[in-house]
Amino acid sequence: MTIISYLLSPNFLMIYGALIVTVVSLYQYYERFKVHFIFRQPNHVLAIQYAMADPKLVNKMITRYGKKLSERHNTIISQINFH
Repeated sequence: MTIISYLLSPNFLMIYGALIVTVVSLYQYYERFKVHFIFRQPNHVLAIQYAMADPKLVNKMITRYGKKLSERHNTIISQINFH
């Protein structure tokens, strides 16, 4: 069996597809975790580092938890807006 025929075999393609789905799902879970962590603990050093590294996370937090945001969330939102 040559390498090309192995790479095009149905078993390899199913395993490769399952691997891609698993990696994408884990990444999406990790992104949701970071947004939730920033919401739950906005004054935590790690939450501030997450937000500074990727300001889109704060936008996602505002979109997802808009009505639940309080004064303690304003510090991290204002820090991101100034950078």
